[in-house]
Amino acid sequence: MKYFFVLLISFIFLLSCSQRRNPIVQSTPVDMEDPCIHEAEEQNFVFEKDGRWWLWGGNNDNWHFDIDNWALRPCQLHFGLGRESFQALIAPQYTGWQEADAIYDDDTRVLAVEDGDMVKVFPVPLMIKHEIINDVVNGDPIMVAYCVLADLGAVYTREYCDHTLTFALSGYTYSDPEVWNGTEAFVLWDRETESLWWPLIDRGVSGAMSGVDLVKYIKGWEDTSWGAIKTQYDTSQIRVLKTGQSMEVPDSWNKLEGVKCF
Repeated sequence: MKYFFVLLISFIFLLSCSQRRNPIVQSTPVDMEDPCIHEAEEQNFVFEKDGRWWLWGGNNDNWHFDIDNWALRPCQLHFGLGRESFQALIAPQYTGWQEADAIYDDDTRVLAVEDGDMVKVFPVPLMIKHEIINDVVNGDPIMVAYCVLADLGAVYTREYCDHTLTFALSGYTYSDPEVWNGTEAFVLWDRETESLWWPLIDRGVSGAMSGVDLVKYIKGWEDTSWGAIKTQYDTSQIRVLKTGQSMEVPDSWNKLEGVKCF
């Protein structure tokens, strides 16, 4: 059974080009006496090893997340499907408008991002499968994200602390009764630093990126319909996310060490 995750963000923060640590959310050491820890342990979400706390990331010892110093309460996590359960594309392929027009009705909802004279279109019915698309437009690394439960999507930059990150889903959702009325939202991670991010507060919550703001892309994207795209652009300018794509789990990844964000 496939679970879908929530991405609910409706504010664009007007930020400078450099990312900063936000003083509102501070990482704190895991309290070993907190009943929340024991509840999460019973669900096999967290475990202690060699004096540090880890969040289970899948059936591979190298996939677990270091949470010895993070900003979330583990008992408020849900599902724990593993970090490679969803195919967040890292090399997306596109097709022309005619193939897409045979699949999607004019009222089909899409996310659209301008790329020079072209427009890249991400149909919501297809985004449900991938949830996250890593791509580059106008020379800018971006992440396109969609959540089916909230029926909302967004586009973010992938450049943080002078590095380009590659995002995916951790396999967990998280809720906080003081944030968006307790709405569930998926927890992201980036491959380069293996930090965790929670979009409902637009922020990194563990690892090197803890406290770093998650920033929306500000150059030309919209939440619209397939029919509107065909009206707004010449059909020769339209590229649509191709169906049937998959991604093999990478055997290894170039992890950044010693990243400084302040």
